[in-house]
Amino acid sequence: AQNGLVHEAIKHALAAQDYERVAGLVEQEARAMMFFGQTRTLQHWLAALPEASFQTHPRLHIYRLWIDLMQEKGDLSAQALQEKEAVLRALPPSPANEQLQVELMAVLCRFVAFSGDTERAIRLAEDVLGRVPEGETALSARAYSALAVAHWIAGNAEKARQAYDRCLPLARASDNLSLAAHASMMMAMSQVDYGQLHAAARTYQSIVAMGEGQKLFFPAGQGYIGLAGIHLEWHDLAQAEAYLQQGMALCRQGGLAGLSTGHALKARLHQAQGDLQAAAAELAQLGETGVDPTGTTRQILLSIAMGDLPEASRAAEPWLNGLDGHPASAQPPLLIWEIIQVTLARLFLAQGALARAQQLLDGVAETAVPGNRNGRLIEVYLLKTLISQKQNRETVTPQAQALFAQALALAEPEGYTLLFLEAGTAVVPLLQAVSNQLKTPASLKAYAQKL
Repeated sequence: AQNGLVHEAIKHALAAQDYERVAGLVEQEARAMMFFGQTRTLQHWLAALPEASFQTHPRLHIYRLWIDLMQEKGDLSAQALQEKEAVLRALPPSPANEQLQVELMAVLCRFVAFSGDTERAIRLAEDVLGRVPEGETALSARAYSALAVAHWIAGNAEKARQAYDRCLPLARASDNLSLAAHASMMMAMSQVDYGQLHAAARTYQSIVAMGEGQKLFFPAGQGYIGLAGIHLEWHDLAQAEAYLQQGMALCRQGGLAGLSTGHALKARLHQAQGDLQAAAAELAQLGETGVDPTGTTRQILLSIAMGDLPEASRAAEPWLNGLDGHPASAQPPLLIWEIIQVTLARLFLAQGALARAQQLLDGVAETAVPGNRNGRLIEVYLLKTLISQKQNRETVTPQAQALFAQALALAEPEGYTLLFLEAGTAVVPLLQAVSNQLKTPASLKAYAQKL
């Protein structure tokens, strides 16, 4: 340890069961390890310590909590988050503890936002910003990251962009590449919501580029998984599979969040390849999907594809219960609520409950149109067209054709493909109608013919 070989020293101290020395050394290294995404090693060391070490070194308990939050483990309900906040505020006063308290409070903000209370998350993030000491660029970066996430899932793209633009240079300046990668991942996810697949691909690629020159840069895994999602939508299945393999291996090694998204994307890939059983096996590895609706959405859609509507309804049960008489305070934040409503609309469409599906999609359009969330609107317009097809016995009405042309016009510049292929043969007459329409622009005709 005196020679600066702290990781080697920790291994020897663990072998000697000198837990007090281990706790002191781990406390010394933990913050830097969180910065560089070395979460798995830190998690291993913390797991090797007896519980008594966490009483004498309360900061270690905070790092353990931090890792659980990053990996979306444990109870993430509103009450549990308040309890975690209370643990943070109970740290004994000291400059180091104040720093850690402010840092993790910013991490906690993200989950408060995902739990539905975006207003409180924004207040918390702003409070953190007000407490950051002068020159603490890493703390400022984390607070701006939390603020960006809260504004994003509340549906305020401009304020999210402003906070992200403040976060990224600060994170890079403080060498907190793990946070820079995470902030970029959140920005790319936002770009996908707004239908900007090419911009999102560039943002995900920038995460991979952050690790250039390093032997292993675990946060690059999140960039690769994001790129896999984009290439999957472009129906570039081989490239998507290669990116998933790279990304999931890095996230697994580094102990980073992203594996649940990876499993969900891999299930979609298997489905695109026509192997529904492999898709189901992939989803079985998901377990609890935490605050992210991606896993549940994929389970519902796969059950519909397999013709198992009772299983789809069972997976959707918590969301179905929330449709009627859902208290506003318990409702998920806007962007997650939009995803849930679109997924339930797909279920109702499969069940033949067309009026209920239409009603949900109308509601999503009301929030997505003023928010310019084109990624969501492409799906909404496509589903509304499919409802019209069912209502009119597969006849392509002028209204359905116009709505479908809107979906194509938003999708064509960004190369959306799999979304339309997953709709199956029902879209073929619609594609033909758009292609045969004289006033259809040449680029849109070519796109429709390709699909």
